[in-house]
Amino acid sequence: MDWFIGEIRIFAPILQQSEVHWLPCDGRLLEITRYQALYALLSTAFGGDGKKTFGIPDLRGRAIVGANGSFGSGSSYPVGGKGGLPKVPLTEAQLPMHNHDMQVAAVPGTTTALAGTVYAEPTSPLVQPLYTDFRAPLVDMDPDTVKPVGGSLPHENMQPSTALNYYIAVIGIWPPRP
Repeated sequence: MDWFIGEIRIFAPILQQSEVHWLPCDGRLLEITRYQALYALLSTAFGGDGKKTFGIPDLRGRAIVGANGSFGSGSSYPVGGKGGLPKVPLTEAQLPMHNHDMQVAAVPGTTTALAGTVYAEPTSPLVQPLYTDFRAPLVDMDPDTVKPVGGSLPHENMQPSTALNYYIAVIGIWPPRP
């Protein structure tokens, strides 16, 4: 055995249950009496009651971050801490400041061609031509015409990823302490 108890490694294949030295990092609770050395290292950082059980990390669908490092927001994560969401609702307050102003010509339309033209005052409802020379005097459109859009629905927030299996050594060499 050349691995430390509590060491986490990535394996592409799924190890069989007969591989007693490694367990998948799936957040399961283990019996303290059966895995005393691992409990001595992890305690209840990943769950458990600390009397009969303790947890191992659940790394399914998660990215690993360095413990106690700061993340821009001033927060830090202790060992076993979790953060992030798979989907994040994007609100209007999070969008960059911007306007939806639009101007149109204050004269009736004279053409249906788009090149070198601007929207014009309609000659009658739903009748073309809708455009006029871009040098025509411009006025702001009614604010009710250009309204904000969007539903603030959640969007996926995931870095490019490849799925592999994380395993933790439950039997091995006692690690040196820094």
